[in-house]
Amino acid sequence: MPPHPRDFVIRTARPDEHDALGQLMVAVYAGLAGFPSPDQQPRYYQLLAGIGRLAGQPDTQLLVAARADRLLGGVVYVADMARYGAGGTASQERHASGFRLLAVAADARGLGVGRALAQHCLDLAREHDHWQVIIHTTAAMQIAWGMYERLGFARAPELDFDQDGLPVFGFRLPLATTRGPAHGDGGTGSGSGSGAGAAGHTSSLSAQQSPYCSHTSSQKQEAPLTGSNTPLPQLPTHDSSTGSGGGAGSTQPSSPASSRPQVRPSTEQSVLSGR
Repeated sequence: MPPHPRDFVIRTARPDEHDALGQLMVAVYAGLAGFPSPDQQPRYYQLLAGIGRLAGQPDTQLLVAARADRLLGGVVYVADMARYGAGGTASQERHASGFRLLAVAADARGLGVGRALAQHCLDLAREHDHWQVIIHTTAAMQIAWGMYERLGFARAPELDFDQDGLPVFGFRLPLATTRGPAHGDGGTGSGSGSGAGAAGHTSSLSAQQSPYCSHTSSQKQEAPLTGSNTPLPQLPTHDSSTGSGGGAGSTQPSSPASSRPQVRPSTEQSVLSGR
């Protein structure tokens, strides 16, 4: 079957769309089986509802997928990991971009919206000439987990952390840029390459060994929740709208389901990426 034609655009969210995007994100996360409810994580949902406040932060872009004036989904792209705001050591990663809070409306599943939003973030990272992209996800987001693997992301356990009892799993994707480890000048020992093969090599490094990060500890940490004028608090994002097909430069199949936390996926899953 040919891929579904793309009849939507990825662009910066307009101020008059911020409230609607916040409502979309709250609905997506609240409907995700296995993910904390608004009663369990009220500050998460306050952040989602007020997602528009992030649009004015430095090195941050609030992006939407839209068909005419209808919002299909959104994501937050961060060009400086110091602004990423998640727990653990991700904020200390160098030469890196990240994206998080990727959500797709339930009635937009199957259109490739989630994948298009993620790919747009990868394109922005390449425009910044960054060496890698960092994301996080949770066990409740098995569909998104598989999509990230197909895009070439690989597990990075040194980026894992715990959010109020919820395990959050880190991923990284090395990028082929005009400089950096993907071209052999970062000390990875891999020579060259990108996609799943290079990602698999990098994810086997400890935090002390990684050429990308400035930190020296790989210990899991609990994430502080911060205010609207500080780096983003950690939140999840996934979406079952991703279509089939290979990832960006993927050189190996997705990891078997047995390598992931075994959580029964929800039929209503429509969140995509990182916390």
